[in-house]
Amino acid sequence: MWKEIDVSKMNIAFRMDDLQVTVLNANRMEFRESFPKHLHSFYELHYIFAGSGTLLCQGERYPLSAGTLYLNGRNSSHEQLTNPDDPMMEYSVALD
Repeated sequence: MWKEIDVSKMNIAFRMDDLQVTVLNANRMEFRESFPKHLHSFYELHYIFAGSGTLLCQGERYPLSAGTLYLNGRNSSHEQLTNPDDPMMEYSVALD
């Protein structure tokens, strides 16, 4: 189950030195099933707030559990495998 939070009218943007950062969208997701391999042209910040699973990113495996915060880069192939006995729940924010 996934719920996108509409931030399009909020115009959330900020500067980090010479870098302009814009929030494209924000989601709250419950992973009842794993999220298949994909990539996109923006950065994606993930915060796992419940459950557990595994991140497959660029051929590497990383454990995910409540309290994990991670950032996927642009065009970085990634997949999230949830633990069916302890489904992951996360907030994610897409940044350009």
